[in-house]
Amino acid sequence: CVECMDQRVCLPAANGEDVEANRERFFVPQPLLLALGVSAVILVGVLVGYLLVHLRTIRRSKTYKRMLNAAYTHHNKCHAAVPVDNASNMRWKASVGPFSFFRVTALDLSKYNIVGVGFPLYCRTMLAFLEVCVCVWLGNGLSAGLYNDVVRTACHHDQPTGAKDLAQELARDRAHAMLRPFVVVAFLHWRHARRQTQFTREFDVKHVEMRDYALVVDGYPPHATSEDAIRQHMADACRACQSVPEVIGVSIGFDFQEENELVERLFQELLLDHEHYHKAAAMATSAAATDDLESMAIDAESCDDGAFLSMLDDDTFLHDLLHREHRKRKVQLLKGPDAWSVSSGSTHSWDSEDEPGDSSPKQALTRQLVSDEISPRDIARRLQCLQNSGRAIVVFRCPVNSEVVLGQVKDALDRVPFDGEHKLSVDLLDAEPPGLIWEHFACGLKEKKQVFACFRLSPRGWSLLKANSRIAACFALLILAYHFLYIYVHKKNAVALAFMPAWLLTTLVTISTSLGNVLVNQVVWTCAQSVGYRFKEDRDAFVFLWYTIITLANTLYNFGVITSTFGIMPADSLQKVLYEATLSESITVFIRGSLITYLIWPAYYVYLWLKNQVTVFCYYMFSEDRDWRSLRDKAERAFEPPEWWIQYDYAAVVVMSVTSSFCLFFHGNSAWKVFTYDVYWGAMMVVINQFIYLALSRETYFSSDRLDMAVLKAHSMEVAMLGVAAVHWAFRAGNEMSLRNSIAVVSVLSVLYCVLVSWALRHNHYDIKPPVWYKDLVYDEVEGMYPFNWWNVNPGYVLRHRYGVSEERGAAQVPQRRRLPWRHGKGYLQPGFG
Repeated sequence: CVECMDQRVCLPAANGEDVEANRERFFVPQPLLLALGVSAVILVGVLVGYLLVHLRTIRRSKTYKRMLNAAYTHHNKCHAAVPVDNASNMRWKASVGPFSFFRVTALDLSKYNIVGVGFPLYCRTMLAFLEVCVCVWLGNGLSAGLYNDVVRTACHHDQPTGAKDLAQELARDRAHAMLRPFVVVAFLHWRHARRQTQFTREFDVKHVEMRDYALVVDGYPPHATSEDAIRQHMADACRACQSVPEVIGVSIGFDFQEENELVERLFQELLLDHEHYHKAAAMATSAAATDDLESMAIDAESCDDGAFLSMLDDDTFLHDLLHREHRKRKVQLLKGPDAWSVSSGSTHSWDSEDEPGDSSPKQALTRQLVSDEISPRDIARRLQCLQNSGRAIVVFRCPVNSEVVLGQVKDALDRVPFDGEHKLSVDLLDAEPPGLIWEHFACGLKEKKQVFACFRLSPRGWSLLKANSRIAACFALLILAYHFLYIYVHKKNAVALAFMPAWLLTTLVTISTSLGNVLVNQVVWTCAQSVGYRFKEDRDAFVFLWYTIITLANTLYNFGVITSTFGIMPADSLQKVLYEATLSESITVFIRGSLITYLIWPAYYVYLWLKNQVTVFCYYMFSEDRDWRSLRDKAERAFEPPEWWIQYDYAAVVVMSVTSSFCLFFHGNSAWKVFTYDVYWGAMMVVINQFIYLALSRETYFSSDRLDMAVLKAHSMEVAMLGVAAVHWAFRAGNEMSLRNSIAVVSVLSVLYCVLVSWALRHNHYDIKPPVWYKDLVYDEVEGMYPFNWWNVNPGYVLRHRYGVSEERGAAQVPQRRRLPWRHGKGYLQPGFG
């Protein structure tokens, strides 16, 4: 073996031809090269052309420039709000910039409750992943050193017996090398699970959250649409309970699945109505003070979105200001700063003949936004017909996040059914208000119905069955496409070249797997949306589970394709070692290449920024409606940052650790190289993850550890891979005693690991705990710390109040912060958050 120093196997060339000659005979077709070159030239030309037109438009159009400014401002306001100190609602927004990077990455997430407990748990998981990679990297490096020493002297062993002894010696060394990382990694994962549950308990004790004051109650009938009736029933039932505080409000989960499109449009229009109405109030008040129209125009251009007045609820005051002598010029202010330049091109006139002279600004804005096909009376009727989905959020004056209070409430509701016949169930709430998906609240989700024959399923079970079936079917079609693609390429090249280059199939498999992972990502996300989860973290756990399973199965199948088509294994033991080393190098390329999306993930935000720029430009150039408010809304929607995809990042941690372990079953240095890449990737993500999630993504609250619990269970796969690798090498060492000892050690430690991890994960962080600092803090004070609450995120509640069909007594006295809708990036509109 002349080339054994380079760890290459001298495979026989097909038909007596040289391998390199066959490699040179393989060429890319000229039409394909021409198409790629023309596409690259066109792409560069389009980008250069867009840049020139973009700069020219910014210089000439004030409207386009303001669209971009509004989009940038909204993008920044969607980021996480970081408190200045733990006892104040003064906040600063995590923004993009060199100085912001160091400021954001230096935040202590255990000290401040910025986005819930979920993200700190994820950051700690990344650190644990880095620890495990370093451990395996060090443990496997020692064995790789011995392998290199054997390869340097391999050419001197011509006898088959000597070669076999060397191969078994290498296997024996690998078996001992795998046992050490197996024990250490199992300990690290158990310690990580225990620390995660402990951190969750400490975080809950240290920080006050809205979920600490609420319970979720199920079992209400569809006709229970009165907040007062539910609140009174809960108060009467818990009156005899000493530890249960006063009930101060109820947020009903209305079933508006059939009216989802109408509710979503009305909710968004009400948000725009509120924003522009109060901007007009601020500008009109400034004009009334100076009675100078020109100064009012200047104020219109410089007015900030957060400039509110304390008198905003006084409609009479604003009505008088907006209907003075210069009503025409003042009403134009309602259209925004660019009303002076775009009013001529607007499709709607605010001073048209059919607009009543005594209509209030709110009515004028609503008339413009609500379709003429739906009258306000019809909208009110349809909102009044909304039914209770069976679930409601009951809010108390003091914290109720303990098993003691929960047990007393359960006993009280068992004694006093709703309406005398409906048994209710109650549970602790594991989500903040933004973590609820209100459009998925529906009646009868758990009532089993006959699907076919004797098969009975609830609507939730039926939707889960359909979603799981679609995912499995799509994956089966993907594997089938892989099969025919590989067969076609293999046969074509085998006929044309009489030889199949290993690098060609490896490259093809790597690209196919990467594209398949992207496709599976979209399929899993779409199916998760169709299931109808009412909590975001339940949906994220579903996405994490399926995406992890599909990605691992996809990688495993393509891994088998590479190993089965690599070539004929030599008969000599030493040649087998060199053969495996060469094969493991191809597997290394495949594993890291197929998961390249995880490595280049930060570049996605650069692509997203460029796409948003082009989208805003297209809105400006091709929009038929030149109204400023419409253009601004489109620009803000285009630049709204993406929500956290923490479930995919969790999946990356599990998938990369498991797939990297595949290389541990082969001779060579490939495993050492793979875990070197993992160490680099883990270190990079530990540094930049906090900035990506807080300053580049949309503010999202992960207030429970449900997703992290699923990940902790999935970490057992990596421990199992290391244990199987140790037994695998003990078997190849040829020593029966060593094999039995390895099996015994791996079995005992695996059972011990499962018991300890299960105990750590079962430990409930809602156990009885000592009094916390916020036990005497009332809910109204906590509600003032956040721009959202249990009511303003609920579209059904907000719209029923807006159209006067709410069954809540004293609806006019409900605090404004509960009646004004909340959305990402619009929290500054809430009272007290200017």
